[in-house]
Amino acid sequence: MERCGWLPECRPRLIKEAVTIPKLNYGEAAELAYFGAKILHPRTVEPLIEKNIPVRILNINKAGNKIKPLTIIDSKVNINKHVVKSVACSDDFCALQYSGPGVGIKPGLMARITQKLDESKINIKLIFNSHTRINLFLSNADIERAYKVLKDLSLSGVDKINIQTI
Repeated sequence: MERCGWLPECRPRLIKEAVTIPKLNYGEAAELAYFGAKILHPRTVEPLIEKNIPVRILNINKAGNKIKPLTIIDSKVNINKHVVKSVACSDDFCALQYSGPGVGIKPGLMARITQKLDESKINIKLIFNSHTRINLFLSNADIERAYKVLKDLSLSGVDKINIQTI
């Protein structure tokens, strides 16, 4: 089984003209962290939201005589339709693909698949489906185990299950 490969076009600092983001809300920061921003763990903001505790991102190596936050993360939502706050990508995806006539609209099919993955403690990162396909995007580390867990699950209308590397 082939592992998912590195996507060379999706590297940190993809945009040469990128600038520091002075303000983010908790959700934006968590999403950036989930997709690879190394400065913050994705779950860091969860306990801070309830108490509305702000996070200040600092660079002490370039502080000089004073330390000033580069980014402040809090609950305030600041939307500007002309500003792209971030570009994030990850190479940690593989797709487990179910194919067959009508699999995307069969009642209960998705529930059986997701329940089995949940029981096996396998996280689904994204689901994309159409009439004839269900694509479960999983972490590279989970794809082989997920395939083994699900391959013997008898599912009506499924003709083929395969792994799609990205």
